[in-house]
Amino acid sequence: LRTEFQGQSKEFKEVNAAYGRILSNDPSPAGDISLIMQYMKMLDPRSTVREGEFATVQNAGSVPEVVRAKYNSMFDGTKLTEGMRADFLQQSENLYETALENQSYIEQEYTSFAEQYGFDPKKVVIEYGKPLEKQRYNKKISVMTIEALSEINAANLTPLQLELLNKELDRRSKGK
Repeated sequence: LRTEFQGQSKEFKEVNAAYGRILSNDPSPAGDISLIMQYMKMLDPRSTVREGEFATVQNAGSVPEVVRAKYNSMFDGTKLTEGMRADFLQQSENLYETALENQSYIEQEYTSFAEQYGFDPKKVVIEYGKPLEKQRYNKKISVMTIEALSEINAANLTPLQLELLNKELDRRSKGK
């Protein structure tokens, strides 16, 4: 069952890894190149994205023309605007949310299989999305206003989210 689960989770693992790299990017020219490369990886996890082969006809089919054009212009020194960067980040989040929902279904399905066979589900199902929870929540609250942060209902948060929220509020109150 675990081998089957890992096979079913292969694409999510690749999307998860690409999204993790997106979350760790800085808003810089190098970060912009990485952002676009990882975004393309999220669109087509099985493809290989390399500068030299990116613009070739063989790879053109799986990535939208506008993304290819922007990526190629990055090597001429063009940088993403704040709006463009925000759009790529939002679209990456949307793609990740969809992949995470699909993965949750697979996790539920294999948890059920394990229970039906009398196995411990923790020995079958791996929560591949778990390591990014902290990074995702930190990214989300880092762009919120102090007013929006103070309006978050703590009762709806996980212990990890509550801890991160308190750290962000403390950081902001100290002016850092």
